[in-house]
Amino acid sequence: MPNRKSYGKDSTQNSFASASAIIAFVSLECLVAVQALLVYRDHFLTVSQMQQRGVDQGLPFVWHFGMWGDLLIVSGLAAYVIGRYFSCWHGQRMLVSLALGFSSAALLSWIYTFSGMPEAHVQNHRLTVAGMVHLFYMAIAFAVFIQFFFFTKDISVRLLRAVSVLLFVHVFFGTHMALGIMNVISPLDWYPAQPLKSFFGWITVATVAFGLAWRNVGTSVIVAVFKNMAQYAYRLAKWLLVDRNPESSEGYLKFLDYLCGRLFAIGFFGSFLLSKWREGWNLMSLILIVIIGSIYFLSRLSVGC
Repeated sequence: MPNRKSYGKDSTQNSFASASAIIAFVSLECLVAVQALLVYRDHFLTVSQMQQRGVDQGLPFVWHFGMWGDLLIVSGLAAYVIGRYFSCWHGQRMLVSLALGFSSAALLSWIYTFSGMPEAHVQNHRLTVAGMVHLFYMAIAFAVFIQFFFFTKDISVRLLRAVSVLLFVHVFFGTHMALGIMNVISPLDWYPAQPLKSFFGWITVATVAFGLAWRNVGTSVIVAVFKNMAQYAYRLAKWLLVDRNPESSEGYLKFLDYLCGRLFAIGFFGSFLLSKWREGWNLMSLILIVIIGSIYFLSRLSVGC
């Protein structure tokens, strides 16, 4: 009899967990679908819709990779976490997670309004209706993952790492870094932003990466990694400065010659080549730049510098 009761209790808990996961998944996916519908009615779903509306440059909904991350990664991941751990969560901590989730989502949404580029979620420095729905979606997702990372016990190492990696991938795409890389490789005339030069974007990526790393390995491991990196950097600098000791006059001049004549020269020719490639120069012109740079570099080697 005790085994039957235990089995029935476990079965009820599993059913409740499954129902919670399904409800969470459907609700979150519906919020993404509602955003797409609102944006479609606002004529900002695709590039052609945006331009037909009279906006030549901006970010339409289908090119916001963060939305694809919500659809394909975040909703399912949040639903899985809820289904697996919801029965272990306590009311007070859940309220704290909800408060932090809504506060974080509101802060980020406010920061988004600083952008002057028309987007599906922000226009004229204000959130659109779709942007408000996205704020609500972010708040729920933030609350779930705050609860998971900070208020959930007995998380398996494999699950913790899997969730961390997937969330980092989502953040990288959501901050438009992937779109920025695409824009460098093949310029998009309708997308004027340069996310790869965004200080806020890189700060966001770095902060999330550091936070996830800290949650996975702890502070001591991160400090050890930074120490090792510093040691390798010191060894590299020491290797570069062999026979170029700045403490002597001759070594100092050799060091400056090495720094300016080689490192800076390579950086100059490399950046010049990249800029002209982005401007659409033909292949022969780019090859000529490479040849000139190579001749300059080899000529300095030939005289023993």
